[in-house]
Amino acid sequence: MWEARAIASRPLSPAATAAIAGAAREIDARVDAITHELMGLLDEQMPELVRDEDLREQTHATARASARLITAMALTWTDPADLNPPHEALQWARLAADRGVSAESLLRTYRLGHARYWELWYDELVAQDADPQALAEATAASSAFFFRWVDAISEPLLQAFEEHRDRRARSTEALRADTVRAILDDAELDQQVAAARLGYELGGWHVAMIAWLDGPVGDLGGTALEAHATELAQRLAGPAARPLLVRDGATALWAWVHGFDPLAEEALDAVAGGAHGPLRVALGRPGRGLEGFRDSHLQARVARRVARLAGDGPAVVRYDDETGVLALLTGDAERARRFVRRTLGPLAAGDEATRRLLDTLRVFQEEGQSFSRTAARLAVHQNTAAYRVRRALELAGGKDASSLALRAAVSLVPLLDRGSGPGDG
Repeated sequence: MWEARAIASRPLSPAATAAIAGAAREIDARVDAITHELMGLLDEQMPELVRDEDLREQTHATARASARLITAMALTWTDPADLNPPHEALQWARLAADRGVSAESLLRTYRLGHARYWELWYDELVAQDADPQALAEATAASSAFFFRWVDAISEPLLQAFEEHRDRRARSTEALRADTVRAILDDAELDQQVAAARLGYELGGWHVAMIAWLDGPVGDLGGTALEAHATELAQRLAGPAARPLLVRDGATALWAWVHGFDPLAEEALDAVAGGAHGPLRVALGRPGRGLEGFRDSHLQARVARRVARLAGDGPAVVRYDDETGVLALLTGDAERARRFVRRTLGPLAAGDEATRRLLDTLRVFQEEGQSFSRTAARLAVHQNTAAYRVRRALELAGGKDASSLALRAAVSLVPLLDRGSGPGDG
């Protein structure tokens, strides 16, 4: 037990040990709320980390994993020298390198998080009502523990960051990625020079794709992801298509497919049959020239955000007007949840019977408020469909099924059922 070395070679007293254990249990029970608080601090203090949606999502996952790990190690009083950094934290460090975040910013993030976590921990220690001597002993031991912990985790994170940054800097992929980001940022570029760097024609029409992996990735995190994206591009533009591919972290890929004419709807529809396994794809609309290159990618990002909020769903999601509206409505996911609860009232209960009513109302709205088409789509009697719709409207406070607020709330339920979800910030 390392605490014997941390405080004048004396073991902790039973009272101090009990105070530390009590604080750890209280902190562990509030880890999600604490993660939310830590992210609020980073939103304010480290805007460069949270402006990028994907980096913010990975930062959130890292904050939660780190809070859980440090609490578990404190509860068992495990020597920080034995720390194995969370996988989420290593991925975060590598993604930060991809995004051009500095090593100083990386370490400052952990220092800020550590400082706030310590304040919360100390508040819980005080709340244990230990006697002053035990509190002082527990405070000193905890302080030593947490400083050792942040030192122990900083080294592997910095190593992962620097190795990834150096590897990236040596690769042609870095030049390609930097050129793409310059185009997306609307920087002043010579189009011919940019096209030469990319090995990709920037005139004509473009369709952007974002391909990513859900669930266990196995070998798909390597070249197989690129092979899948190339296969989908060839479904779009023919067997000779050579898409522009840019890595976005370990499990995602940005892609653009070029055509001298707008791609036909049939070709866009054909992509849906090409995604399989854990692979998911978001598609933007066809766009022309550099502006179309940018717009199609931004649309694909919006479609991906909505798809990830929805969770289980089609492997391929295309951007359309509905997707764009849903993305706007979920820009602040917590406010959207409050709006849904307020608008639906008891219809937002979530039990099986109420969910059946809500699903029927959703189909009724989608089918132009036709009871016959609703019944046919749900394979129920028309009277059953009519009863469910009337009952759903009663639970929602007698609202008109065609009201904008009710249609928005019903559409949002599938996206907001999964907790905070990715991309909430």
